[in-house]
Amino acid sequence: MELLLQRLASYPAIILDAAVSSTVAQQLPIPERHIDVDGYPYPIDSRLLNDTRQFRVSFGSAQARVGREPGATGPGNATKRIRVVLDFPEGTVPGATELENWLCGPSATGIGYWALLANPDVYRIADAVTSFETDSWTTKGARLATGDRVII
Repeated sequence: MELLLQRLASYPAIILDAAVSSTVAQQLPIPERHIDVDGYPYPIDSRLLNDTRQFRVSFGSAQARVGREPGATGPGNATKRIRVVLDFPEGTVPGATELENWLCGPSATGIGYWALLANPDVYRIADAVTSFETDSWTTKGARLATGDRVII
């Protein structure tokens, strides 16, 4: 998430909204799925995030609060599936392939990091993950390797 935030900041991107999109949270009304990050009102200009690690920690704490049962103990799950709505300053609006390539970007560790994008109105990722042992994705020529990390 930190790497993604850093890349969004250098693109640049503006975070218009974020919501938990887990199977359980999808049963909640949309306003209850909203992620309210303490100290960061929307819209959040990613270029102005001085400390992406601190923002990621705050974001994780905020998403952990979404969908919690009243009286639940512990910190909650800070790694729930989320949906982030982005906007781009005029003149920097990328195409889907361009944005995907930018977010994948190079890695100093030799490990590739990839963002696989799908239109949720066309492809139901949650259903595919729970129904299929194997799923195929096109990468438009990008070469994923064993050990690479993927965010869908």
